[in-house]
Amino acid sequence: MPITLLDVSAVIYIMLGSTSIGYLLLRTGWPSVRTLEHPLKVGSSVLAGIIFTILAAIAGYALSIYFPMQTDFYNYIFASLPLMVFLLFAIMLLKQKFLGKRKVKVSVPKEDIAAKQIAEETAQRIIPEESYIGVRSELSQQQIAEIKKALKEDVEKEQKASE
Repeated sequence: MPITLLDVSAVIYIMLGSTSIGYLLLRTGWPSVRTLEHPLKVGSSVLAGIIFTILAAIAGYALSIYFPMQTDFYNYIFASLPLMVFLLFAIMLLKQKFLGKRKVKVSVPKEDIAAKQIAEETAQRIIPEESYIGVRSELSQQQIAEIKKALKEDVEKEQKASE
């Protein structure tokens, strides 16, 4: 069965739109792809999308050879797309489950970290630590220390939860 211009255009069409599928597969198999710089992330997504398209084209061609009907490669490649997405997604999930890292690093923009640090330093300059206490004079120093400790633990828990 000869490959026509319509078949080639279908493969090119799929390849142009496959970047998002490539990124989805990368995120599933390698969650740390989120920490890459943007150009590297886009390049990896495009490469994964191209590989996906090639695999889908091979599967479509194999289907057209092994199940010859009164249709052409064009229909087979579009029929093989959902199958390939499901198959590759399942492979990436299994890869991540059995071979992947249990902890994933999440990138936090430097601006957010700097803004938080500046806000904390500004608050310390505006309201010195000594002025925090004295609102209620009936509290003992031990009670005040316990309140500070509990607040500090809450802040640490919140920071860990946001990581």
